[in-house]
Amino acid sequence: MAPKKKEEFASDAQEDSPNLDTETLRPLDSGKDDSPDVREQTVEDLLCEGMILGEAGKPQEEIAVYDDIDRRFGKDESPGVRERVAEALLFKGMTLGQQGKPRKEIAVYDDIDRRFGRDSSPGTREVVAKALVGKGATLGEQGKTEEAIAVFDDIDCRFGQDESSGVREQVASALLNKGITLGEEGRIEEAIAIFDEIGQRFGKDDSPDVRERVAKARDYKEYYSGR
Repeated sequence: MAPKKKEEFASDAQEDSPNLDTETLRPLDSGKDDSPDVREQTVEDLLCEGMILGEAGKPQEEIAVYDDIDRRFGKDESPGVRERVAEALLFKGMTLGQQGKPRKEIAVYDDIDRRFGRDSSPGTREVVAKALVGKGATLGEQGKTEEAIAVFDDIDCRFGQDESSGVREQVASALLNKGITLGEEGRIEEAIAIFDEIGQRFGKDDSPDVRERVAKARDYKEYYSGR
């Protein structure tokens, strides 16, 4: 189970504003950072511009937008703006991964953790957890199994008691990834134990996204139990 893809965020944004394109977005970016609300809206507009550029197959221009967000707003102390900056970096990392640049992708995820890892905002914590899930998944794709598992364990250690539904979703994703990784390594009993743990800890969760992870864990348990 990979973290939520950037394209899903882009699709959500376009559903909210179906007629937006980069030309209509630019006038909204007034550059007047007068208040936290105005600054947050400016970053949101730029995020939409970046995602639309990505949808248009222009990854370099897309990344340039995310870099611009970080340059202009990276030191902002407003919680809402900080969350959007972290999202911009997350999208940058995902785009680098899609370009086949895993080392640069992981470096961006590490930067997110370094800069935002101690943030108290639930939204920003969710972005950090997503970045770490992405890091673990990328390490796993590179065959760095033990490093990937260590990242998934770190997510659970740091965020496992978090009550935010968004963060809980990422913890469940981390455990699911861990179980899948163990299964692919032939460590079937360990994998099944993880899938059971997901059901025990998250089986009664109210979030549909968390319950989806529980259902996938159940499916994987059945698959590996039958081998």
